[in-house]
Amino acid sequence: MKKYELLKEDTISLMGRTLYCVRYLCDFANIKKGDLGGYIEKEENLSHDGNARVCGNAWVYDNARVYGDAWVYGNARVFGNVRLFGDAWVCGYAEVFGDARVFGDAWVRGNALVYGDACVYSDSVCAILSPIIIVGLRWNVTLTDNNIHIGSKTLNFEKALALASRWKDTMLKYEEAQKIEDEKKLLVEAIRFRLKQLEKARKETL
Repeated sequence: MKKYELLKEDTISLMGRTLYCVRYLCDFANIKKGDLGGYIEKEENLSHDGNARVCGNAWVYDNARVYGDAWVYGNARVFGNVRLFGDAWVCGYAEVFGDARVFGDAWVRGNALVYGDACVYSDSVCAILSPIIIVGLRWNVTLTDNNIHIGSKTLNFEKALALASRWKDTMLKYEEAQKIEDEKKLLVEAIRFRLKQLEKARKETL
């Protein structure tokens, strides 16, 4: 069964290509029937199976494929021969192109560029869940089962949330301070998302 249709009356022209707005035909994941999504060039770009979705002002085109439970949203651009699958997210102003592969629980966001033969993924043998990797921040960020790794520092979730609530820096210009505030919100959101994942996973193992 098809989960979306392409709107011929809502298109974007891009270097000789035509991208079509997606309209979803059923409820799934965070999508409601009738919701408008992002733009794709053809149905091969977005699988009708699973919870894969393209939302917001995101574009997926060329030979790129989004499938599994992957999510592309915001102003993200995915093209070339990219394969995006698993529970991977690409968002913000991120661009993924070339022969890149993004999968597992990986997050690519902000102004990140992933290209060439790059692989962004998560993998863990001795964990309840695979790590979440967030690309595009000023630091490398990974969330494991119980900790968040920001650059060279490792904090447990409880301590990280406590520090985030007190994080202030009046010495920065407003634009820089706002960027830090936005990144802080993302990290808090990611921690809470991981805690929900852990709770669900532990219930399923009982």
